Amino acid sequence: MAGEYIFFGGLDNSIKAINVKKNAIEFALLGHLDTVTGISVSPDGNYLVSNSMDNTVKIWDIRPFVQGNDDSLRCIHSLYGV
Repeated sequence: MAGEYIFFGGLDNSIKAINVKKNAIEFALLGHLDTVTGISVSPDGNYLVSNSMDNTVKIWDIRPFVQGNDDSLRCIHSLYGV
């Protein structure tokens, strides 16, 4: 799946996925409370990790068929800093 999308994060606290075949934003990962400062996709393309100025690191499931197909269920783990 990761090869079909370009992921980017920014000042609006979200991470968006652009479908390169459709040239359109397919979905957004919402959950950070401040600017997203870094993202990385796992080697198998199933997960994305993001960090933010809200002192969190989040792990997201970016596989095409997430349980319930609800974007709010894509965040599978949050790590909190001080």
